[in-house]
Amino acid sequence: MKLQDALNVPDRGIVAFVGGGGKTSALYRLAAELAAPGQGRVLLTPTTKMLLPGFNDADGLFIHPSLDAIAERLQTSLPFLRRVAIAPQVIETADGWKLDSVPPHWPGRLARMPRVAAVLVEADGSRHLSFKAPALHEP
Repeated sequence: MKLQDALNVPDRGIVAFVGGGGKTSALYRLAAELAAPGQGRVLLTPTTKMLLPGFNDADGLFIHPSLDAIAERLQTSLPFLRRVAIAPQVIETADGWKLDSVPPHWPGRLARMPRVAAVLVEADGSRHLSFKAPALHEP
C-alpha cells in the first residue's frame, strides 16, 4: 500500500507530520508518491526546523523571507521541479544546517497556488527523540 492511500491525502491538501521519529522520512516518501507527472507540484515546508533535503528528496529548494517572492519564483520555475522545499531562511543548529520555520499562514497560501498538488508540513520538532508529546503551543 502506498502512503498516500493510507493517509487518504486529498487533492490540493495540506498534510502535517507530527510526533517522535520518522516525520522527515515520511514527508519525503509521500512527496515522491504525490509528485507523479501530471499531478502538480508538491511543496515541502516546516513550521519548525527541518533537516535540509538530501539528494533525491527534492527537485528544488526556494529560500526567501517573502512568500510573495517564493510564489513568483514558483510560477516561473521549470515544470520538472515537482518537489520543492520552501523556507524563509536556512539556519545553523547544533544538529547542522536546517530549514527555518515558516509563518503559520504560509502552508494555506502555498496550497492555493496554481499547479500545487499538495503541501507537506513538518509541524513539530522532536529533536531526534523516539517519543514526543506536544506542548500546549504545538499543533
